[in-house]
Amino acid sequence: MNYKELVKYLFDNRDEKYGEFTKKISNSDYKTIGIRLPMLRKIIKDLTSDSELKLEEFEVGKYQEIDIIYFVVNVNRLKDNKDKLAFLEREVHKARSWAVTDSIAVYFKKLSFDDYYEFFKKVSKSKYVYARRMGYVLGLKFVRDKNILKTFTSIKDNEDYMVMMGEAWLIATVAIYYPDECYEYLLSLNDMTLKRKVISKMVDSYRISSEIKEKFKLLRE
Repeated sequence: MNYKELVKYLFDNRDEKYGEFTKKISNSDYKTIGIRLPMLRKIIKDLTSDSELKLEEFEVGKYQEIDIIYFVVNVNRLKDNKDKLAFLEREVHKARSWAVTDSIAVYFKKLSFDDYYEFFKKVSKSKYVYARRMGYVLGLKFVRDKNILKTFTSIKDNEDYMVMMGEAWLIATVAIYYPDECYEYLLSLNDMTLKRKVISKMVDSYRISSEIKEKFKLLRE
C-alpha cells in the first residue's frame, strides 16, 4: 500500500462521530479522520512490514491518525532502541497531540534505563511541548526502577499544560512504588497546580492505599 492508497483507505473506513470525539479530546489543531483504535492498531501492524509504504512520503502535521501511523511505523521498523530514540529526538517535535506521543511509548520493548535517560536529558530541554512530554511518558516504562526519580530534577514550575500532565502521570505512578520519595518531592514543589494534579491522579489509583492517599491529600492544603 502506498501513501495515497493509505489515505484513501483511512477515509473509506472512517467513523465520523468517533472522529469528532477524538478531535475534542486531542488538545490540538489536528484534523481527525475517525479511525477506531483496534483498526488503527491493525493498520500499524500491517504497514510495519509493507515495503511499498514509504514513510518519507507522509504529509505530517495535518491528520492525527496519519501522524500516529508515521511515528509508530517508523519506530517499529527500527530494530535497535538507540536508533528508535535517535529518530524520536529528530522528529518528535512534529507531534501536536498527546495522542501521538502516548501511542509511541507502547511500542518500545526491552529499553534500558541508561538509553532512555540519555534521551530524556535531551528532550526535557526542548522548546517543543510534545518533545518534552515524550520524555515523561516514555519514563512510565521505568516506574519500578528507582533511577526514574532522577527525572524529577528536570521538572520546572508552570510548564505547558500537556507537559505538566505528563509529569503528573509519571510522578503519581512512581508513587505506587516509592511513596516516601514522591512525598518528599511534593513537599519541596512550588508548583501547586502540578502538586494537585499528582495527588488527584494518586487518589484515582486503585494501586495506592487509602492511608497513603490521605497523607498526600494534606499537601493540597
